Amino acid sequence: MSESAGVTAVRCDVCGYEYPNPTQATAEPRTPCPKCGATGLQIDIVKSDSIAITDSLRIGIRDYITSQHLWTARREAWLCRKREDQLLNDGNVDRRHRSHAIAAVLSAVAFLEAFINAIWQDAADVEPGEHTYYTDELPNVAMATMRELWKDERMLSLLSKFQEALVCAGH
Repeated sequence: MSESAGVTAVRCDVCGYEYPNPTQATAEPRTPCPKCGATGLQIDIVKSDSIAITDSLRIGIRDYITSQHLWTARREAWLCRKREDQLLNDGNVDRRHRSHAIAAVLSAVAFLEAFINAIWQDAADVEPGEHTYYTDELPNVAMATMRELWKDERMLSLLSKFQEALVCAGH
């Protein structure tokens, strides 16, 4: 098996500013983004692997949209704040500002919905005793209960899905 990896870009995870020096951008303590002041980073890494297989292999990939909703909520909130700074002395209704505020709130709610659905779906899909990134901290008994309940719990409200998951986890 051979492997190689490398950082291709480092960007602000809020405004997308690309740092000219990736090594300096990732050093601790982090310097705030020169464009928006955020300290979170998005690091683009290219990784390549090769492996020789002499038996069958099963690979499963799940694309979680959860992180995209969270990123969109944070970006829209940043755009909203940026627009507010521009409109500080203007008393008129601004549709662009309003659209950023609405998009931020709706994306935050979409994040919560996608997040709890991913936890429930992962609990239902994995074999007993196995865990995923989202279910790693859940006890096996909670996973088994959630696996059984997910058939009927899909139509619950967002808040009810969180409450049921907490009950399953013993909280």
